[in-house]
Amino acid sequence: MMHSNGFVLAVKDSSKKVLRESGDKIYLPFHSEYSLLFKNNNHRRATCSVSIDGTDVLGGDELIINACGSVDLERFLVDGDMNSGRRFKFVPADDGRVQDPSSSDNGIIEVKFWLEKQNNYYFDNVLRSNSTKIVFPNNNIVGSDATFTSGGVIPDSMVFKCSADMAGATVEGSHSSQSFTTASFQGKAGAPTIIRLRMVGRKEPLTVTDTKKMYCVKCGKKSSFTDKFCSKCGVKLKHELLSVK
Repeated sequence: MMHSNGFVLAVKDSSKKVLRESGDKIYLPFHSEYSLLFKNNNHRRATCSVSIDGTDVLGGDELIINACGSVDLERFLVDGDMNSGRRFKFVPADDGRVQDPSSSDNGIIEVKFWLEKQNNYYFDNVLRSNSTKIVFPNNNIVGSDATFTSGGVIPDSMVFKCSADMAGATVEGSHSSQSFTTASFQGKAGAPTIIRLRMVGRKEPLTVTDTKKMYCVKCGKKSSFTDKFCSKCGVKLKHELLSVK
């Protein structure tokens, strides 16, 4: 997961497990579907735009995230269809469905977050400025007391080793019935907070759950994945990805 200014971007695999990032990279098996998790830890509502492979997957619309709330996004919002669409599916860059296999944007998820202005009035349920519609998923659990547990943030000093980065891109997957509705929004406050992740192909997903704990190679003591040194014997812990096969 990536954090900035009270916002969080995470990727979930098809079993809804949050994937572990290495630096700014997420490792995901090819031909698997995934979803995105957006978290707003601020005490004001926020909105966000979502780009995958350089393409706006919301078709010009934006998502509202409640204060201290979260939203999942599992599909493309195409032609204003608020009731159904196709899920996100990660495939090799040379897959015939990828429009531009050589694009440097392939594999990149970019989300722009804005806090809501603190005004004392509301627009209609469609935000008119720039013809941008503000939408909200109907089937998300969002509350003012919502919390999210990640298992920890990986320190920048940790170095991960992988034999190769396998380029990929996102295409349309299976049918999704995730639906959306419009909602009022008072407008955006200030410049956006931008968070980016790059998805990379790997035989097995690297999830937060799978990497939450690790064991010291010297004494065997269980440690948190975010620890640099063993709390029992002091040996430096190794954090390495398995080689891509």
